[in-house]
Amino acid sequence: MRMLQSVHIKTPGEMITWSFQTASPV
Repeated sequence: MRMLQSVHIKTPGEMITWSFQTASPV
């Protein structure tokens, strides 16, 4: 198990989706 698995962000599209999910006000 690697810590990279938790941050498997490789593509800009994925980062945008992850950012929206984390920055979600909900």
